[in-house]
Amino acid sequence: MYSVDTPVFDTNTSDGLQRKFWFKITLYLCRRGRENLRSMTKDTFKIARDDVGRQYVYQSIDELDKNHRADAAGSVTDGRIYELPGNKNCPVFSFQKYLSKLNPNKSDLWQRPRDSFDPDADVWYVNASVGKNSLAMGDI
Repeated sequence: MYSVDTPVFDTNTSDGLQRKFWFKITLYLCRRGRENLRSMTKDTFKIARDDVGRQYVYQSIDELDKNHRADAAGSVTDGRIYELPGNKNCPVFSFQKYLSKLNPNKSDLWQRPRDSFDPDADVWYVNASVGKNSLAMGDI
């Protein structure tokens, strides 16, 4: 197993937490780059438990993409991002933390981090979406 102990994925910062979640969904759910990121909401991903009780994050909303058109059966992936109990890098914990720090007045999943960051604040993101150009350029 690799380590993600890097400031880029530091879940104690708004930028790091957002990048880590983006990276995990891209890696484990085989996302096509930045396709459809702008249309994602807080409800795009959910947490569930498998047959043995382990929590995982999954994509809950169908979306059309380059390989899945309107005449296709849908494109929700069967991919899962499983919890790592007791591990400080647990992706399910990071997902829960990310959702809890989003601005409650905005439904978008990708929100702009506050200009001045306070790790003790309840909300780390402003009531504004990350711009489509920032998403396209990988500036999350």
